[in-house]
Amino acid sequence: MGERRLAQSIVSIFLGASWAIIALFGLLSYKLFASQPPMVAISATIVGIMVSLLIILIFEIISLQFENSKEIKKQTSLLKEIKDRLDMQSQDNQTLPHN
Repeated sequence: MGERRLAQSIVSIFLGASWAIIALFGLLSYKLFASQPPMVAISATIVGIMVSLLIILIFEIISLQFENSKEIKKQTSLLKEIKDRLDMQSQDNQTLPHN
């Protein structure tokens, strides 16, 4: 359980860092290619931002999978509890004498 929380924390940190990197990369790539024709600089910036957005998307998917897993465990627990209660009720109904 602790490993899962640690992994979730690491993914959250990487996700936040990815947003910071995308802003930094956009500025740096434009400055790096500023000596080139404007279309080359803009194209390089767009490509770099797209790659960064892809990385952010991957971290978001990982984060959603952690949340989905936690939600499925909660639902499974509730379903087991409901099943146990239904089983107990059916056993009580079977032990009652029929008239």
